[in-house]
Amino acid sequence: MIIATKTVTINPIKGRPIALVKGVQVKVGQLNKLSARQKADYTEVAVKTRRTWTEDEIELIASLYHTMTDATNNGENAPAIIAAFRDVYDTHTDSAVSMMVGQCKAVDSYYDAVGLNISLALVCALENIDNNRYGV
Repeated sequence: MIIATKTVTINPIKGRPIALVKGVQVKVGQLNKLSARQKADYTEVAVKTRRTWTEDEIELIASLYHTMTDATNNGENAPAIIAAFRDVYDTHTDSAVSMMVGQCKAVDSYYDAVGLNISLALVCALENIDNNRYGV
């Protein structure tokens, strides 16, 4: 679903003016009359399934990461962590869970991982498990 990001009236080259209302779905006919620039400036894809991580989910990821990683063999074991997460929750994609595992690795002093934006709630959960091992 495409929604308008601003309330505007656009005058296309041909046809009647198009009225977009912020937060309202843009009809296919309206969308087809907009230029690529206008689409970029005035619309966005609305994601219905976006879910934020709950505190319980974050604590589970932190716990699974801490218990299932093998720092001596440089392995975070993401597939096993995803499978264990799936035993409890089915609320996020495997890619999302994998990204959380990557965030854990980024604050794990046993690894040299950099470049990820890290969830503050995840850092707190990891520090609660082992304050010496995890931190930014």
